[in-house]
Amino acid sequence: MTSQALADVKVVEIARFVAGPYCGKLMADLGAEVIKVEPPSGDVARDRRAFLYLNTNKLGVTLDIGSPQGRDVFSELLSTADVLISDRTESRHMGVGPGLDYAAIRRNNPRLVITCITAFGLTGPYRDFKAYYLNTYHGSGLGYLTPASPDLKREPTRMGGFAGECACGVSAAVAALAALFWRRMTGRGQIIDVSQQEALLSMNRPQAARHPNEGVTPTRVDQPAGTGGLMECKDGHIVAIFADGRQWKAFAELMGNPEWATPDYEDLSYRGVHYGEIRPRIEAWMREHTTEDIFTRGQALGCPISPVLSPKDALAFPQFQSRGFFVSQDFGGGGKVTFPGAPFRLSATPWRLERPAPTLGQHNDEVYCGRLGYSYEVLVKLRRQGVI
Repeated sequence: MTSQALADVKVVEIARFVAGPYCGKLMADLGAEVIKVEPPSGDVARDRRAFLYLNTNKLGVTLDIGSPQGRDVFSELLSTADVLISDRTESRHMGVGPGLDYAAIRRNNPRLVITCITAFGLTGPYRDFKAYYLNTYHGSGLGYLTPASPDLKREPTRMGGFAGECACGVSAAVAALAALFWRRMTGRGQIIDVSQQEALLSMNRPQAARHPNEGVTPTRVDQPAGTGGLMECKDGHIVAIFADGRQWKAFAELMGNPEWATPDYEDLSYRGVHYGEIRPRIEAWMREHTTEDIFTRGQALGCPISPVLSPKDALAFPQFQSRGFFVSQDFGGGGKVTFPGAPFRLSATPWRLERPAPTLGQHNDEVYCGRLGYSYEVLVKLRRQGVI
């Protein structure tokens, strides 16, 4: 069977909920051996369905790293690892859960790449602050741009689901892979400091740069009039963009070139001034047509149009169906679960769904006895003492 891209990389993950686990998932999906470390009581995210998605292709062990024995076991586990994914702050910081002394960890394994994901980073006046996704999202300034609305008085909202948290995980994974590449040349590991606030802000880097460079503060009402946007149609919503003259001509052709769509409207400034007049006409036409009709014909004419898909719509979307993007797996007690596959396709080292998310402590014997060389008697003792 074809070896996977990261088949020789060993990762230890001690992270909860989304950002850290998604970082680990991306590496596991690329073939890395990812050992997820949970407290003996289990990850608090286990009661969420997302846990099953975020932890596929991983091994799972339990360990109380807050106890002296647990720290010793953890140190042994890291001694042969290539990457540590952590959402804990350093021990001197009083972070969420048990602290980790990254300097001491590096002394024991100088080749280790330590990827630390925290709300605000390991330095600065906010380094000890706790936060949820809602906090980091709005702390990044993204909330000032959502939702796209002509009413600035409307309260800001965050991006739906946990897309922003996953974006933080992507930033961490990219940095970890870069550090592994650098280690191949130097033989040395390093500490990667990922601030979720900064990772989220980087998603909006062009807009964020406008204020310091142009003196402009972008808001959620900044979309120029006459460039399109979200529109209701017969059976849902679509997003249509006609920012330049070519796109507008294509959109006018899509509508059947109505008499009111004179050549003057090909100019954005003219269209913007008169958009209040033509918007109701566009919306009336939209409500007479289905999303599929508008999407298919609009794309053929070269007008950027896309349907707004619900989860149900996405599951049935022909493009996803054709590429087999959604996969299903039996999770034992959890039954069969369908979830998105890998967001990438590698021709020589394809993604494979090797194993479902681990049950609590499922691989304790395999990792502690098979890899660290502990006897079964020692394992039983650690279990009785609540260390694992």
